[in-house]
Amino acid sequence: VPVSPASMPTSCTMTGNTGDNLQVALDSAVRGDYVCLAAGATFVGNFILGPTSGSGWITVGAAPNNPSLPAPGQRMDPARAGQLPKLLTPNSNPALSTADYAAKWVVVGLELGVSPGVFTYQIIRLGSYYSTTPAPLATGIVLDRLYIHGNPADNGPRRCIDLDSEDAIIMNSYLSECKDAYNDSQAIAGTNGT
Repeated sequence: VPVSPASMPTSCTMTGNTGDNLQVALDSAVRGDYVCLAAGATFVGNFILGPTSGSGWITVGAAPNNPSLPAPGQRMDPARAGQLPKLLTPNSNPALSTADYAAKWVVVGLELGVSPGVFTYQIIRLGSYYSTTPAPLATGIVLDRLYIHGNPADNGPRRCIDLDSEDAIIMNSYLSECKDAYNDSQAIAGTNGT
C-alpha cells in the first residue's frame, strides 16, 4: 500500500466551493496539500489530475470533518452520500482522469457521477489505453471511500473506473449503475496497465 489513511493530512490547505474553478486548484496543488471540497458542493466538468514532483502526496476530496465521510478503513455506503462533494461529467468524457505522468494523488470521500441524460464511457479514467510504454502511465493513485455511480434511468456509463495505470489502489468504495445495454460493461476495467 503506497499510502496509509493514518498518514493523510488532517487539515485543509485549500478549500473549494460550488462555483469555484476546481481545475485551477488541482493544477496549483503541490505535494503535501489537501484540497478540501465543501460538504455538498457540486463541480460539473472534466477534471484532470496532473504530474507532481517532490515528496508526499496531494489529497483531494471531502474535508476530514465531513459528516458523510466514513472513518478510515470503513467502506462508503450510498446512504452516507448526502454531504459528500460531487464531481459530475456533463459529456462523454470522464468526470475525473489523469494526465500523462500523473503521480501521488489520493482522492477521498467524493461522489462521482454523470449529469442526467448523458452517456459517458467511464466516470474515472486512470492512465491511458493509448500509451505504448509504461513511462507516461499514472502511478501512485489512491481512490478511497468514493461513491461512483451512473443514473438508474440512463444507459451508461460503460465503466465506473478505467484502470489503465501503473500503480493504483481502489479501496473502501461503492460502485453501482455502470451498465451499457449495447456493449459489455464493467465496474472496473483495466486493459493497458502494468
